[in-house]
Amino acid sequence: MIVYEATKGKFVSDVQQGIIADQIKKRFPGGVKHNEFLSWEHSLGQMGMVVEDKSIPDDAQVAIEFKIPLTAKRVDFMIAGQDENNIDSVVVVELKQWDKAEAVKDESEVVTSFVNNCERKLAHPSYQAWSYKSIIEDFNATAQDKPIKLYPCAYMHNYLHFNNVHDPVLDPNLFPSIKEAAVFVSGDGEKLKAFISKYIRKADRKSNIMYEIDHGKIKPSKSLQDALAGMLRGNREFVLLDDQKLVNSAAIRLCNKAIKGTKKQVLIVEGGPG
Repeated sequence: MIVYEATKGKFVSDVQQGIIADQIKKRFPGGVKHNEFLSWEHSLGQMGMVVEDKSIPDDAQVAIEFKIPLTAKRVDFMIAGQDENNIDSVVVVELKQWDKAEAVKDESEVVTSFVNNCERKLAHPSYQAWSYKSIIEDFNATAQDKPIKLYPCAYMHNYLHFNNVHDPVLDPNLFPSIKEAAVFVSGDGEKLKAFISKYIRKADRKSNIMYEIDHGKIKPSKSLQDALAGMLRGNREFVLLDDQKLVNSAAIRLCNKAIKGTKKQVLIVEGGPG
């Protein structure tokens, strides 16, 4: 399900009129927290400035708060069209308002940041974007059959980075997901614009890509079925989302700690199946 869907031109107009958060709130299922409303207002305002450029067609399709199949997770922002070879393309953007973050030692693709009034462990934004894209490819029949190319990235528009200072959170050697989903920070608006315009050169006038994805049947891909068979032989794991990734990384860290030390380690996980 997509909460907000419009052309790029209409999205930019809603941003400039200051009504984008209200438009989403009207369509959002259930209640909306004040902090969530403010995050839409601020983050989507930043995206409005990025995509308003003429290099991105006005009739490209924008989707906000797309619910990922079989999960409770939502994609912040998607823009769809065609590349220069007329291939249907979708750019998936994970938006973050973080102004700083720290890498977590011995936990893969995990960072800490100050969110909702406290310091929290979170999946790296690039990992989030990549995992969302992977789940869509693995379970959405439209994404498999057309085919449609999905390009993930993360935009931490408040995150300050100084070029002469090494930042572990932006290091692809420490966070391999950055190689799969580019991360953009404060001051990178032009770079993000170039990234989007590389894949969204024109609108698809023959079909509505986002509508087709939104109404695509849930179907495990052949690659996912092969991966499951391989996993049973010990070759590969499923794509883990957010909390799943945090628990997995914590479990591996504690296992390694137990192997290297003399004390047993205990990890208690609260939650439903998966």
